[in-house]
Amino acid sequence: MKDGWHILKGYEVYVENNMVMYGIKEDHNGESVTAYPYRCNTTYGGCDNVSGEVKADTFRRSGLYSLQ
Repeated sequence: MKDGWHILKGYEVYVENNMVMYGIKEDHNGESVTAYPYRCNTTYGGCDNVSGEVKADTFRRSGLYSLQ
């Protein structure tokens, strides 16, 4: 995937070297805000920031990743 902005899972995300760096999503007021990719841990609970660590294809396919 080329560097730049892409739509993945309904999020507008910036991809660099095939890694999701950050994105834009709407907050509860409908305003656009910067958000970062997180991976939710279903075993232990909680979510970890994975900015620059998750490949764009993995972010798109896996249900464990979202922007927060």
